[in-house]
Amino acid sequence: MPILIYNVPKFTGVNIKADAVEVLSDHANIIGMKDSTGDVPQLATFKRIVPEDFNLIVGTASALFPVLTLGVDAAILALANCNPIECAKVQEFYEAGDILAAREIYQTMFPVNTAVTGTYGIPGLKYACDLMGYQGGFVRSPMLEISQDDKSKMKNIIDEAMINIRIS
Repeated sequence: MPILIYNVPKFTGVNIKADAVEVLSDHANIIGMKDSTGDVPQLATFKRIVPEDFNLIVGTASALFPVLTLGVDAAILALANCNPIECAKVQEFYEAGDILAAREIYQTMFPVNTAVTGTYGIPGLKYACDLMGYQGGFVRSPMLEISQDDKSKMKNIIDEAMINIRIS
């Protein structure tokens, strides 16, 4: 059965180190790894030490553009729940050789990513999905909806990004 390693120390308290990834990447059933640390130097090390056919996946939009330059070509991003087009366009423009357009979208979306993955977390992400026309759904206990004040801040962050985004 194919297995992906998932490195998400924010929730596990454990950061999988390069020497462990190097050993695990040779296992026949381990086909890749999603790394959500956002640690670009660590991702560069992983990319250097794993076999060519090992699926190294970036797990945070905060590292998307930098790791594209390292040859990481896959992503599973929380930001893609509320801004899938923008996330895809970063990679599409990069792969088409329009590095400046890719970087511009990446930098424009950075505050939205910070808001939905850090500042406001899952409740903020769900609200951002609603704002962007997707169904974020309800926030399950023990989490609470974000406050009206935070909703206003979240809306301002998204509005500013959408005003400044240029996708063609």
